[in-house]
Amino acid sequence: CRVEVWPEEGQSLGLSIVGGRHVIKRLRNGEELKGIFIKQVLKGSPAAKTQCLKTGDKILEVSGVDLRLASHEDAVNAIKLAPSPVVFIVQSLSATPRPVSLTASSYNKHKAQRTESPTQGAAPPPRQPPPYRPPGQSEQGMNSDLKMARGLV
Repeated sequence: CRVEVWPEEGQSLGLSIVGGRHVIKRLRNGEELKGIFIKQVLKGSPAAKTQCLKTGDKILEVSGVDLRLASHEDAVNAIKLAPSPVVFIVQSLSATPRPVSLTASSYNKHKAQRTESPTQGAAPPPRQPPPYRPPGQSEQGMNSDLKMARGLV
């Protein structure tokens, strides 16, 4: 996906990024998650106004500079030095399966416990699962990340 961001002169794009050459996370299937990713898009920022740049998107290129193998520092510099409009080539990871299956399997376990309970007569009611919060997406977690965010560009 190609996205143009039009900041005013001297204005921050309103993006926080993470990643670099090192592996951010090793997935269950053994695949390595590495590269430069959008950690946060600040509300009301030039990046947010595009409505295209989302948390979790992988930044492949910025204004002609390939970031696939870039260090975090190189990526920050490429973004800061890019002329306006800043042209991002991003890969949305929303098409990549999220760990929903983990949630579904834990939900099914709780559901199974509930259906077994009535047959046990006077058994106490089963414990309810805690409220669902997608990994790394809770409001409080994002606010604390905001306060501790590094690499804001």
